Amino acid sequence: DIKTIGRKKMIMGHFATALVPLSHAKEIDTKTALTLLVASQFLDFIMFVLVMLGVEQLIPANFFDSSFINLAAKMPITHDVLPVIGWSVLLGITVFLVMRSKFLALASVALVLVHEICDLIVGFPHNINGTNTMEVGLALYNHAPILGLILEIALCLFCIWYFVTKTKNTDKELTQPALIKLSVILIGVTLILMLQSYQSINEVIAS
Repeated sequence: DIKTIGRKKMIMGHFATALVPLSHAKEIDTKTALTLLVASQFLDFIMFVLVMLGVEQLIPANFFDSSFINLAAKMPITHDVLPVIGWSVLLGITVFLVMRSKFLALASVALVLVHEICDLIVGFPHNINGTNTMEVGLALYNHAPILGLILEIALCLFCIWYFVTKTKNTDKELTQPALIKLSVILIGVTLILMLQSYQSINEVIAS
């Protein structure tokens, strides 16, 4: 059931990466923030569309039946290494044509590539280009989910620290309540997901 894919596996870490280029933007307005947030999760947005169309797969499909160690993803079109390079270029060109901003275009390209790198380090393994090509990635979600989530929390903390450091004493500086809310959202969700490291929600309820 694709509607239950609240699968926020690496999703918090991906969103957090948008803070890095956002700290260098001339101003933080809605269009800039949304562009960078979409770029950070662009591959997954495309993947969800293809999953709904039956082209790519998340196994098991039901979020409540999934745990990190039993979760598998078949997404060669959106997450194999060579296609990701193509998606990054496509998004960069689109952002430039729509936003007329070289900075946002380059930042979008970088965020898509960083998304893939994060997946290879923390998330699922991906092939170079198709199932018959070499598989790369540490697959920590399947083999060492707690370690993978700790690394994701570290990424969130780094991105928050970077943003706070770069925007300190500027008009882009976050208020303390806003900073607390941001930290709770990015890190809190990841901590909650640790509960699904080895058992699905349904398995926890049944036990």
